[in-house]
Amino acid sequence: MTEQTEQKQGISAAINVDGDRVLMVRRRVKEGELMWQFPAGGIEDGETAEQAAVRETQ
Repeated sequence: MTEQTEQKQGISAAINVDGDRVLMVRRRVKEGELMWQFPAGGIEDGETAEQAAVRETQ
């Protein structure tokens, strides 16, 4: 038996906040481990990459 998984497109955004500063978020990637990353996530059905970037940074 084979298992198929649906893969969603992803989005990552580097957002210039002020001059040379950028927005980053701190996320838990493994149990107990936090990392700084650019906002990122999946693109929902019917959503553009730009809409996903806005949603993921709110």
